[in-house]
Amino acid sequence: MERKKRFVWAQLKVGIFVITALVTAAVGILSIGTVSVFAPKVNAKTYLAGVSGLKEGDVVLLQGVEVGNVGEVRITKDPPPTDTNRQAIQAIDENTRKIEVLQTQLVERRNQLKEMRDEYGKLLAKDPKSARQLENQIERTQRLTEAELQELDNARDALENAKASLQNIEVTMVIEKKYEDRIKRDSHVTLGSAGLMGDKYVEISLGRTNIPPERDKDGAMVIAGSRVTDFREIMTGVDDVIANFGVLSQRMENIMAKFDEGQGSIGKFINDPAFYNNLNDTILEAKHTANTASSLINNIQSGRGTVGRLVTDSKIYDTLEATTDRLESLVNRINSNQGSVGRFINDPTIHDKTSKVISGVDEITQRINKGEGTLGRLSKDEALYQNAQDTLQKLTALVDDIHQGKGTLGKLAKDQQVYNNLNEASSEIAKLLYDFRKNPKKYLTINFKIF
Repeated sequence: MERKKRFVWAQLKVGIFVITALVTAAVGILSIGTVSVFAPKVNAKTYLAGVSGLKEGDVVLLQGVEVGNVGEVRITKDPPPTDTNRQAIQAIDENTRKIEVLQTQLVERRNQLKEMRDEYGKLLAKDPKSARQLENQIERTQRLTEAELQELDNARDALENAKASLQNIEVTMVIEKKYEDRIKRDSHVTLGSAGLMGDKYVEISLGRTNIPPERDKDGAMVIAGSRVTDFREIMTGVDDVIANFGVLSQRMENIMAKFDEGQGSIGKFINDPAFYNNLNDTILEAKHTANTASSLINNIQSGRGTVGRLVTDSKIYDTLEATTDRLESLVNRINSNQGSVGRFINDPTIHDKTSKVISGVDEITQRINKGEGTLGRLSKDEALYQNAQDTLQKLTALVDDIHQGKGTLGKLAKDQQVYNNLNEASSEIAKLLYDFRKNPKKYLTINFKIF
Protein backbone atom coordinates (compact mmCIF):
# COMPACT_ATOMS: atom_id res chain seq x y z
CA MET A 1 0.00 0.00 0.00
CA GLU A 2 2.80 2.34 0.86
CA ARG A 3 4.55 1.45 -2.38
CA LYS A 4 1.39 2.26 -4.33
CA LYS A 5 1.13 5.71 -2.69
CA ARG A 6 4.73 6.47 -3.52
CA PHE A 7 4.19 5.42 -7.13
CA VAL A 8 1.12 7.68 -7.52
CA TRP A 9 2.96 10.54 -5.92
CA ALA A 10 5.86 10.07 -8.32
CA GLN A 11 3.53 10.08 -11.32
CA LEU A 12 1.84 13.22 -10.00
CA LYS A 13 5.20 14.98 -9.74
CA VAL A 14 6.04 13.99 -13.32
CA GLY A 15 2.69 15.34 -14.54
CA ILE A 16 3.16 18.62 -12.72
CA PHE A 17 6.65 18.96 -14.22
CA VAL A 18 5.37 18.21 -17.71
CA ILE A 19 2.55 20.72 -17.38
CA THR A 20 4.96 23.36 -16.04
CA ALA A 21 7.34 22.72 -18.93
CA LEU A 22 4.55 22.98 -21.47
CA VAL A 23 3.26 26.25 -20.00
CA THR A 24 6.78 27.65 -19.92
CA ALA A 25 7.35 26.63 -23.54
CA ALA A 26 4.03 28.16 -24.63
CA VAL A 27 4.79 31.43 -22.89
CA GLY A 28 8.23 31.42 -24.44
CA ILE A 29 6.85 30.78 -27.90
CA LEU A 30 4.20 33.46 -27.57
CA SER A 31 6.79 35.92 -26.25
CA ILE A 32 9.21 35.47 -29.19
CA GLY A 33 9.90 38.86 -30.83
CA THR A 34 9.08 42.33 -29.54
CA VAL A 35 5.32 41.80 -29.06
CA SER A 36 4.37 40.32 -25.73
CA VAL A 37 1.22 38.23 -25.52
CA PHE A 38 0.49 39.63 -22.09
CA ALA A 39 0.93 43.33 -23.02
CA PRO A 40 -2.23 45.53 -23.24
CA LYS A 41 -3.59 45.81 -26.82
CA VAL A 42 -5.71 48.22 -28.86
CA ASN A 43 -7.61 47.53 -32.06
CA ALA A 44 -6.99 49.35 -35.34
CA LYS A 45 -8.27 48.91 -38.87
CA THR A 46 -7.49 50.12 -42.35
CA TYR A 47 -8.98 49.76 -45.83
CA LEU A 48 -6.94 48.69 -48.82
CA ALA A 49 -7.65 48.13 -52.52
CA GLY A 50 -5.75 44.85 -52.49
CA VAL A 51 -3.83 42.77 -49.95
CA SER A 52 -1.88 40.35 -52.21
CA GLY A 53 -2.13 37.34 -49.90
CA LEU A 54 -2.09 39.13 -46.52
CA LYS A 55 -3.47 36.79 -43.82
CA GLU A 56 -4.30 36.66 -40.17
CA GLY A 57 -1.26 36.66 -37.88
CA ASP A 58 1.05 38.58 -40.25
CA VAL A 59 3.28 41.19 -38.63
CA VAL A 60 2.31 44.85 -38.20
CA LEU A 61 5.21 47.32 -38.20
CA LEU A 62 5.27 50.94 -37.05
CA GLN A 63 7.98 52.69 -39.06
CA GLY A 64 9.86 49.36 -39.14
CA VAL A 65 9.28 48.41 -35.49
CA GLU A 66 7.11 45.36 -34.82
CA VAL A 67 4.08 46.52 -32.82
CA GLY A 68 1.33 43.96 -33.46
CA ASN A 69 -0.30 41.44 -35.74
CA VAL A 70 -3.02 41.25 -38.34
CA GLY A 71 -6.32 40.13 -36.80
CA GLU A 72 -8.78 39.70 -39.67
CA VAL A 73 -8.85 40.32 -43.42
CA ARG A 74 -12.28 40.56 -45.09
CA ILE A 75 -14.03 42.16 -48.08
CA THR A 76 -16.63 44.77 -47.09
CA LYS A 77 -20.04 44.90 -48.71
CA ASP A 78 -19.88 48.65 -49.47
CA PRO A 79 -16.70 50.75 -49.85
CA PRO A 80 -16.17 52.81 -46.69
CA PRO A 81 -16.54 56.62 -47.07
CA THR A 82 -12.84 57.47 -47.11
CA ASP A 83 -11.35 60.34 -49.14
CA THR A 84 -9.70 57.88 -51.51
CA ASN A 85 -12.96 56.03 -52.09
CA ARG A 86 -14.90 59.25 -52.69
CA GLN A 87 -12.36 60.35 -55.31
CA ALA A 88 -12.41 56.88 -56.89
CA ILE A 89 -16.23 56.78 -57.07
CA GLN A 90 -16.30 60.27 -58.62
CA ALA A 91 -13.68 59.21 -61.19
CA ILE A 92 -15.65 56.05 -61.96
CA ASP A 93 -18.84 58.03 -62.60
CA GLU A 94 -17.12 60.65 -64.75
CA ASN A 95 -15.20 58.18 -66.90
CA THR A 96 -18.24 55.93 -67.30
CA ARG A 97 -20.27 58.82 -68.70
CA LYS A 98 -17.34 59.91 -70.85
CA ILE A 99 -16.98 56.41 -72.31
CA GLU A 100 -20.67 56.31 -73.19
CA VAL A 101 -20.50 59.70 -74.97
CA LEU A 102 -17.32 58.77 -76.85
CA GLN A 103 -18.73 55.45 -77.97
CA THR A 104 -21.84 57.21 -79.35
CA GLN A 105 -19.67 59.78 -81.14
CA LEU A 106 -17.47 57.07 -82.62
CA VAL A 107 -20.48 55.23 -84.04
CA GLU A 108 -21.70 58.45 -85.69
CA ARG A 109 -18.18 59.25 -86.92
CA ARG A 110 -17.73 55.82 -88.48
CA ASN A 111 -21.09 56.12 -90.27
CA GLN A 112 -20.08 59.55 -91.51
CA LEU A 113 -16.75 58.21 -92.77
CA LYS A 114 -18.50 55.38 -94.61
CA GLU A 115 -20.87 57.81 -96.35
CA MET A 116 -18.00 60.14 -97.28
CA ARG A 117 -15.91 57.29 -98.71
CA ASP A 118 -18.88 56.10 -100.81
CA GLU A 119 -19.39 59.64 -102.09
CA TYR A 120 -15.66 59.96 -102.81
CA GLY A 121 -15.77 56.84 -105.01
CA LYS A 122 -18.63 58.32 -107.02
CA LEU A 123 -16.99 61.78 -107.43
CA LEU A 124 -13.54 60.47 -108.33
CA ALA A 125 -14.51 59.81 -111.97
CA LYS A 126 -17.00 62.67 -112.43
CA ASP A 127 -15.51 65.63 -110.56
CA PRO A 128 -11.85 65.17 -109.51
CA LYS A 129 -11.68 68.65 -107.93
CA SER A 130 -14.64 67.98 -105.63
CA ALA A 131 -13.21 64.53 -104.95
CA ARG A 132 -9.94 66.07 -103.72
CA GLN A 133 -11.86 68.43 -101.43
CA LEU A 134 -13.87 65.51 -100.07
CA GLU A 135 -10.65 63.56 -99.59
CA ASN A 136 -9.32 66.35 -97.36
CA GLN A 137 -12.53 66.20 -95.31
CA ILE A 138 -12.16 62.44 -95.01
CA GLU A 139 -8.59 62.84 -93.72
CA ARG A 140 -9.69 65.42 -91.14
CA THR A 141 -12.56 63.21 -90.01
CA GLN A 142 -10.19 60.23 -89.79
CA ARG A 143 -7.83 62.26 -87.57
CA LEU A 144 -10.74 63.21 -85.33
CA THR A 145 -11.77 59.57 -85.13
CA GLU A 146 -8.26 58.52 -84.14
CA ALA A 147 -8.13 61.25 -81.50
CA GLU A 148 -11.48 60.13 -80.08
CA LEU A 149 -10.29 56.51 -80.05
CA GLN A 150 -7.22 57.55 -78.09
CA GLU A 151 -9.41 59.55 -75.72
CA LEU A 152 -11.68 56.52 -75.28
CA ASP A 153 -8.69 54.31 -74.43
CA ASN A 154 -7.52 56.89 -71.89
CA ALA A 155 -10.98 57.03 -70.32
CA ARG A 156 -11.08 53.23 -70.06
CA ASP A 157 -7.64 53.18 -68.44
CA ALA A 158 -8.74 55.89 -66.00
CA LEU A 159 -11.88 53.88 -65.19
CA GLU A 160 -9.85 50.75 -64.50
CA ASN A 161 -7.44 52.69 -62.31
CA ALA A 162 -10.34 54.22 -60.38
CA LYS A 163 -11.89 50.80 -59.83
CA ALA A 164 -8.53 49.41 -58.76
CA SER A 165 -8.10 52.23 -56.25
CA LEU A 166 -11.38 51.43 -54.44
CA GLN A 167 -10.44 50.42 -50.89
CA ASN A 168 -13.06 47.78 -50.03
CA ILE A 169 -10.87 45.26 -48.13
CA GLU A 170 -10.93 45.76 -44.37
CA VAL A 171 -7.82 44.77 -42.42
CA THR A 172 -8.15 44.57 -38.64
CA MET A 173 -4.95 44.86 -36.55
CA VAL A 174 -4.07 44.28 -32.91
CA ILE A 175 -1.40 46.75 -31.71
CA GLU A 176 0.32 47.15 -28.36
CA LYS A 177 -1.27 50.01 -26.46
CA LYS A 178 2.04 51.71 -25.68
CA TYR A 179 2.37 52.61 -29.37
CA GLU A 180 -1.12 54.11 -29.59
CA ASP A 181 0.08 57.70 -29.09
CA ARG A 182 2.53 57.39 -32.02
CA ILE A 183 -0.27 56.86 -34.53
CA LYS A 184 -1.84 60.15 -35.74
CA ARG A 185 -4.37 61.39 -38.27
CA ASP A 186 -1.71 61.72 -41.02
CA SER A 187 -0.38 58.16 -40.51
CA HIS A 188 -1.08 55.74 -43.34
CA VAL A 189 -0.80 52.03 -44.01
CA THR A 190 1.20 50.37 -46.77
CA LEU A 191 1.54 46.71 -47.60
CA GLY A 192 5.03 45.26 -47.84
CA SER A 193 6.65 41.97 -48.69
CA ALA A 194 9.78 40.27 -47.42
CA GLY A 195 10.63 39.41 -51.02
CA LEU A 196 9.05 39.40 -54.43
CA MET A 197 6.95 36.35 -53.47
CA GLY A 198 7.62 36.36 -49.69
CA ASP A 199 5.45 36.83 -46.61
CA LYS A 200 3.41 40.03 -46.36
CA TYR A 201 3.40 42.57 -43.58
CA VAL A 202 1.57 45.79 -42.76
CA GLU A 203 3.60 48.97 -42.20
CA ILE A 204 2.21 52.04 -40.44
CA SER A 205 3.97 55.39 -40.83
CA LEU A 206 4.61 57.64 -37.83
CA GLY A 207 2.31 60.61 -37.50
CA ARG A 208 3.79 64.10 -37.61
CA THR A 209 0.78 66.06 -36.36
CA ASN A 210 -0.85 66.22 -32.93
CA ILE A 211 -4.29 65.20 -34.24
CA PRO A 212 -5.29 61.69 -33.12
CA PRO A 213 -6.68 59.26 -35.70
CA GLU A 214 -10.37 58.78 -36.32
CA ARG A 215 -12.20 55.94 -34.54
CA ASP A 216 -15.15 53.81 -35.58
CA LYS A 217 -18.24 53.09 -33.49
CA ASP A 218 -16.40 50.27 -31.65
CA GLY A 219 -13.51 52.58 -30.65
CA ALA A 220 -10.96 51.08 -33.07
CA MET A 221 -8.46 53.44 -34.70
CA VAL A 222 -9.08 53.97 -38.42
CA ILE A 223 -5.80 54.49 -40.30
CA ALA A 224 -5.78 55.67 -43.93
CA GLY A 225 -4.65 53.02 -46.40
CA SER A 226 -2.40 53.55 -49.42
CA ARG A 227 -2.88 51.92 -52.78
CA VAL A 228 -1.10 48.57 -53.06
CA THR A 229 0.78 47.70 -56.22
CA ASP A 230 1.07 43.96 -56.51
CA PHE A 231 3.04 41.76 -58.85
CA ARG A 232 0.16 41.44 -61.34
CA GLU A 233 -0.14 45.21 -61.71
CA ILE A 234 3.59 45.43 -62.29
CA MET A 235 3.38 42.80 -65.02
CA THR A 236 0.36 44.57 -66.54
CA GLY A 237 2.35 47.78 -66.66
CA VAL A 238 5.22 45.93 -68.32
CA ASP A 239 2.79 44.53 -70.91
CA ASP A 240 1.51 48.06 -71.63
CA VAL A 241 5.06 49.32 -72.08
CA ILE A 242 5.85 46.45 -74.45
CA ALA A 243 2.65 47.14 -76.42
CA ASN A 244 3.54 50.82 -76.64
CA PHE A 245 6.98 49.88 -77.91
CA GLY A 246 5.31 47.77 -80.59
CA VAL A 247 3.07 50.65 -81.68
CA LEU A 248 6.03 53.01 -81.64
CA SER A 249 8.07 50.58 -83.74
CA GLN A 250 5.27 50.33 -86.30
CA ARG A 251 4.97 54.10 -86.52
CA MET A 252 8.72 54.50 -86.93
CA GLU A 253 8.62 51.91 -89.72
CA ASN A 254 5.86 53.88 -91.48
CA ILE A 255 7.81 57.12 -91.13
CA MET A 256 11.01 55.56 -92.48
CA ALA A 257 9.05 54.14 -95.44
CA LYS A 258 7.84 57.65 -96.27
CA PHE A 259 11.41 58.89 -96.03
CA ASP A 260 12.54 56.21 -98.47
CA GLU A 261 9.77 57.22 -100.89
CA GLY A 262 10.85 60.88 -100.72
CA GLN A 263 7.69 62.09 -98.99
CA GLY A 264 7.78 65.13 -96.74
CA SER A 265 10.56 67.66 -96.22
CA ILE A 266 13.02 65.17 -94.68
CA GLY A 267 12.26 62.62 -97.44
CA LYS A 268 12.97 65.22 -100.11
CA PHE A 269 16.10 66.26 -98.27
CA ILE A 270 17.35 62.67 -98.32
CA ASN A 271 16.26 61.64 -101.83
CA ASP A 272 15.94 64.82 -103.94
CA PRO A 273 19.35 65.92 -105.37
CA ALA A 274 17.89 69.31 -106.32
CA PHE A 275 17.44 70.12 -102.64
CA TYR A 276 21.09 69.28 -102.03
CA ASN A 277 22.19 71.34 -105.03
CA ASN A 278 20.19 74.35 -103.85
CA LEU A 279 21.64 73.96 -100.38
CA ASN A 280 25.12 73.64 -101.85
CA ASP A 281 24.60 76.79 -103.97
CA THR A 282 23.37 78.62 -100.91
CA ILE A 283 26.46 77.56 -98.98
CA LEU A 284 28.70 78.66 -101.85
CA GLU A 285 26.96 82.03 -102.01
CA ALA A 286 27.37 82.40 -98.27
CA LYS A 287 31.04 81.50 -98.61
CA HIS A 288 31.48 84.05 -101.42
CA THR A 289 29.73 86.70 -99.33
CA ALA A 290 32.00 85.88 -96.37
CA ASN A 291 35.10 86.14 -98.60
CA THR A 292 33.88 89.48 -99.97
CA ALA A 293 33.27 90.76 -96.47
CA SER A 294 36.71 89.56 -95.40
CA SER A 295 38.31 91.30 -98.40
CA LEU A 296 36.40 94.49 -97.59
CA ILE A 297 37.59 94.38 -94.00
CA ASN A 298 41.17 93.83 -95.16
CA ASN A 299 40.91 96.83 -97.49
CA ILE A 300 39.55 98.95 -94.67
CA GLN A 301 42.31 97.83 -92.34
CA SER A 302 44.96 98.55 -94.99
CA GLY A 303 43.55 102.04 -95.64
CA ARG A 304 42.29 101.40 -99.19
CA GLY A 305 39.13 103.08 -100.36
CA THR A 306 37.11 105.89 -98.84
CA VAL A 307 36.10 103.95 -95.73
CA GLY A 308 39.64 102.64 -95.27
CA ARG A 309 41.11 106.13 -95.47
CA LEU A 310 38.43 107.40 -93.13
CA VAL A 311 39.33 104.69 -90.61
CA THR A 312 43.16 104.75 -90.90
CA ASP A 313 44.13 108.25 -92.13
CA SER A 314 44.77 110.57 -89.20
CA LYS A 315 44.58 113.64 -91.48
CA ILE A 316 40.89 113.04 -92.09
CA TYR A 317 40.38 112.74 -88.34
CA ASP A 318 42.33 115.96 -87.80
CA THR A 319 40.25 117.70 -90.47
CA LEU A 320 37.02 116.48 -88.88
CA GLU A 321 38.26 117.57 -85.49
CA ALA A 322 39.19 121.03 -86.86
CA THR A 323 35.78 121.31 -88.53
CA THR A 324 34.12 120.35 -85.27
CA ASP A 325 36.18 122.98 -83.43
CA ARG A 326 35.14 125.62 -85.97
CA LEU A 327 31.53 124.61 -85.72
CA GLU A 328 31.76 124.80 -81.94
CA SER A 329 33.38 128.22 -82.21
CA LEU A 330 30.62 129.37 -84.55
CA VAL A 331 27.96 128.18 -82.12
CA ASN A 332 29.74 129.98 -79.28
CA ARG A 333 29.83 133.21 -81.33
CA ILE A 334 26.13 132.86 -82.09
CA ASN A 335 25.39 132.29 -78.40
CA SER A 336 27.49 135.37 -77.49
CA ASN A 337 25.50 137.64 -79.92
CA GLN A 338 28.44 138.02 -82.28
CA GLY A 339 27.76 138.44 -86.00
CA SER A 340 24.51 138.84 -87.87
CA VAL A 341 23.22 135.34 -87.07
CA GLY A 342 23.98 135.75 -83.36
CA ARG A 343 22.24 139.12 -83.22
CA PHE A 344 19.32 137.77 -85.23
CA ILE A 345 18.85 134.87 -82.82
CA ASN A 346 19.55 136.64 -79.53
CA ASP A 347 18.74 140.36 -80.12
CA PRO A 348 15.09 141.01 -79.20
CA THR A 349 15.06 144.34 -81.07
CA ILE A 350 15.29 142.50 -84.40
CA HIS A 351 12.28 140.46 -83.40
CA ASP A 352 10.42 143.60 -82.42
CA LYS A 353 11.28 145.30 -85.72
CA THR A 354 10.27 142.20 -87.65
CA SER A 355 7.02 142.13 -85.71
CA LYS A 356 6.43 145.80 -86.56
CA VAL A 357 7.14 145.16 -90.25
CA ILE A 358 4.74 142.22 -90.23
CA SER A 359 2.16 144.41 -88.50
CA GLY A 360 2.67 147.10 -91.18
CA VAL A 361 2.30 144.55 -93.96
CA ASP A 362 -0.80 143.24 -92.26
CA GLU A 363 -2.21 146.78 -92.06
CA ILE A 364 -1.45 147.40 -95.76
CA THR A 365 -3.12 144.09 -96.61
CA GLN A 366 -6.19 145.08 -94.62
CA ARG A 367 -6.35 148.45 -96.43
CA ILE A 368 -6.04 146.72 -99.78
CA ASN A 369 -8.82 144.32 -98.79
CA LYS A 370 -10.96 147.37 -97.83
CA GLY A 371 -10.27 149.06 -101.20
CA GLU A 372 -8.28 151.96 -99.73
CA GLY A 373 -5.41 153.60 -101.64
CA THR A 374 -4.22 152.93 -105.16
CA LEU A 375 -3.60 149.21 -104.63
CA GLY A 376 -6.89 148.84 -102.84
CA ARG A 377 -8.77 150.54 -105.68
CA LEU A 378 -6.88 148.43 -108.20
CA SER A 379 -7.94 145.27 -106.36
CA LYS A 380 -11.51 146.35 -105.60
CA ASP A 381 -12.65 148.90 -108.32
CA GLU A 382 -14.26 146.94 -111.17
CA ALA A 383 -14.31 149.97 -113.50
CA LEU A 384 -10.60 150.51 -113.05
CA TYR A 385 -10.03 146.86 -113.82
CA GLN A 386 -12.18 147.18 -116.95
CA ASN A 387 -10.25 150.30 -118.11
CA ALA A 388 -6.96 148.47 -117.61
CA GLN A 389 -8.40 145.54 -119.56
CA ASP A 390 -9.47 147.85 -122.43
CA THR A 391 -6.06 149.53 -122.46
CA LEU A 392 -4.35 146.18 -122.68
CA GLN A 393 -6.61 145.14 -125.52
CA LYS A 394 -5.86 148.38 -127.42
CA LEU A 395 -2.14 147.96 -126.78
CA THR A 396 -2.41 144.40 -128.09
CA ALA A 397 -4.21 145.66 -131.23
CA LEU A 398 -1.52 148.33 -131.77
CA VAL A 399 1.22 145.74 -131.47
CA ASP A 400 -0.65 143.51 -133.94
CA ASP A 401 -0.92 146.44 -136.44
CA ILE A 402 2.79 147.19 -136.08
CA HIS A 403 3.55 143.51 -136.59
CA GLN A 404 1.38 143.54 -139.74
CA GLY A 405 3.15 146.73 -141.12
CA LYS A 406 0.20 149.07 -140.71
CA GLY A 407 0.75 152.78 -139.97
CA THR A 408 3.97 154.66 -139.54
CA LEU A 409 5.31 152.42 -136.77
CA GLY A 410 4.32 149.38 -138.77
CA LYS A 411 6.15 150.57 -141.84
CA LEU A 412 9.17 151.49 -139.74
CA ALA A 413 9.12 147.97 -138.36
CA LYS A 414 8.38 146.10 -141.61
CA ASP A 415 9.44 148.32 -144.66
CA GLN A 416 13.05 147.55 -145.57
CA GLN A 417 13.29 150.67 -147.78
CA VAL A 418 12.40 152.95 -144.89
CA TYR A 419 15.05 151.20 -142.81
CA ASN A 420 17.63 151.74 -145.60
CA ASN A 421 16.71 155.43 -145.99
CA LEU A 422 16.97 156.00 -142.27
CA ASN A 423 20.28 154.16 -142.26
CA GLU A 424 21.65 156.34 -145.12
CA ALA A 425 20.34 159.48 -143.47
CA SER A 426 22.02 158.56 -140.23
CA SER A 427 25.25 157.91 -142.15
CA GLU A 428 25.09 161.33 -143.83
CA ILE A 429 24.39 163.01 -140.51
CA ALA A 430 27.35 161.23 -139.02
CA LYS A 431 29.59 162.43 -141.89
CA LEU A 432 28.27 165.97 -141.51
CA LEU A 433 29.00 165.99 -137.82
CA TYR A 434 32.46 164.61 -138.50
CA ASP A 435 33.21 167.41 -141.04
CA PHE A 436 31.72 170.01 -138.72
CA ARG A 437 33.98 168.92 -135.89
CA LYS A 438 36.99 168.87 -138.21
CA ASN A 439 36.41 172.28 -139.84
CA PRO A 440 33.72 174.25 -138.06
CA LYS A 441 34.72 177.51 -139.79
CA LYS A 442 33.54 176.06 -143.01
CA TYR A 443 30.04 176.00 -141.74
CA LEU A 444 30.11 178.97 -139.38
CA THR A 445 31.51 181.61 -141.84
CA ILE A 446 29.09 184.51 -142.41
CA ASN A 447 29.31 186.47 -145.69
CA PHE A 448 27.99 190.00 -145.77
CA LYS A 449 27.21 191.49 -149.14
CA ILE A 450 26.31 195.16 -149.73
CA PHE A 451 24.28 196.00 -152.66
